Amino acid sequence: MEEHSRNTFQEDLPKTLKTIGKLLEKSGSDTRHWLAADETPMQLMEAAFDEALAQANISKSDLDLLIYPNVTRGFIEPANSTFIAKALGLNCRNFDVVDACNGWVTAMDVINSKMQAGEIRYAAIVNMEFGMSAGGPVMPKNFSLQSPAELAYKFPSFTIGEAAVVTILSNEATDNFKFSYINRPDLSDLSTISLPDCKLLCNDADIAKLEPTGGQ
Repeated sequence: MEEHSRNTFQEDLPKTLKTIGKLLEKSGSDTRHWLAADETPMQLMEAAFDEALAQANISKSDLDLLIYPNVTRGFIEPANSTFIAKALGLNCRNFDVVDACNGWVTAMDVINSKMQAGEIRYAAIVNMEFGMSAGGPVMPKNFSLQSPAELAYKFPSFTIGEAAVVTILSNEATDNFKFSYINRPDLSDLSTISLPDCKLLCNDADIAKLEPTGGQ
């Protein structure tokens, strides 16, 4: 933060850095890991997958389904899960669930329903959050402050870490979970990461809200 704001900040930067520190402490965001120069998301994902399989004491051939539920993605078509399954040497059914921050929970809901229906035995959820690459949507522009007022909308990105996490589920106890949702589509414009043709695929009333930031 100090590095990126040193030449842009117009007020008391040390004071604002202390404020950021207090906000991070209050948020509970203690340690955030980012990719090292010699690391790649796929390498970390494969290591997490192997460790998860070992903990679950199953083999790759036991998996019936793989779901990828993250916003971080390299492909719209085919499903990003296709490239993950290929890297892992899997031939099971795989698809993406796109539901923003709720993606993992929604993937759990889908898997639980399939297990209750007796369709699958084992399933994997592969999470990959890697949004801190240089020149990306967050870094460095969100870390380059001009005034403390910008914290109102830039601070959430300071809590982001990068990680690959694999969850393995079995159908041994399909009554463990119950899912209930509160849906607020009227608030859809509050946090958006848009694609180039977003204006063609949203309501006219939303365009005026998205235009000032280009949907970012």
